[in-house]
Amino acid sequence: MPAWISNSLKILSTIVMHIVVTLFLFGAIVYTIFTGLTVFKGLIVIGLFFLWVISFICIVMKLYEYLFGRWKNDHE
Repeated sequence: MPAWISNSLKILSTIVMHIVVTLFLFGAIVYTIFTGLTVFKGLIVIGLFFLWVISFICIVMKLYEYLFGRWKNDHE
């Protein structure tokens, strides 16, 4: 498999993961609003939010690497 296809599939799978996490986060927020906030539900929403942020950072890093190459330090 060519490298560009492999890299594209990695980016696509990360985007799909981010969409799924976004849907779960939205569903958890709506469920929490309609049924009332408890500590357990709040922790689930906070955990999903952190997972959402991490998946967004993964997308940005993979897209940057795909478009511009590996991240390099200016001193190298």
